[in-house]
Amino acid sequence: MPTNSSCHAPARIQLEPPKPFHFRTPDDWPRWKKRFELFRQASGLSTDVPVKQVNTLLYCIGEEAETVLTSTNTTDVERENYDIIEKFDSHFKVRKNVIFERAVFNRRSQLEGETADQYIMELYRLAESCHYIDAIKIRDRLVVGIRDVALSQQLQLDAELTLDKAIKKIQQKEAVAEQQNVLKGGAAGDMGEVHGRQCFPKRQKKTGKTQST
Repeated sequence: MPTNSSCHAPARIQLEPPKPFHFRTPDDWPRWKKRFELFRQASGLSTDVPVKQVNTLLYCIGEEAETVLTSTNTTDVERENYDIIEKFDSHFKVRKNVIFERAVFNRRSQLEGETADQYIMELYRLAESCHYIDAIKIRDRLVVGIRDVALSQQLQLDAELTLDKAIKKIQQKEAVAEQQNVLKGGAAGDMGEVHGRQCFPKRQKKTGKTQST
């Protein structure tokens, strides 16, 4: 019995492509590029002809992609090769000020209302942006940047403190604080209920007896 070869072809996954790149934030290019590469692999685009990959890349980047290619004198032959993405690597690398990025990282402290996880993720993002791959630098910035001064001092006294250990202690301290707030809120509600009962005592039932004359 003949078989249909199309039945054995890998199914294409319909995925949403990354949103257009914002050229006003060139430091976000590495993250956008990584996101597009995930889309390229997961959607099956990487198995298509190079021209289609290039066109999809330019379409996803946005209208300003053509401006970059024009400024770099990209030829028609180069437009047929996916290596064209390196043109954008060079373009955004020139515009990046690593010294400034590192200054931003070294001054970044936990903001009011910012959770520990949010602060940690932001430090990782900034570290990647300024090419800080050393975990010690992230650990040091994390320890001195958290809003909990007492915990910061405690962590600084730990001579064997690692980044993973610091993250775990900070997350645990925040979790305990959140639990305490929940308990305090419940206790306040219970006290309010008690006060309410005291302010409105039950009335005494009247007896059926009448005063004799």
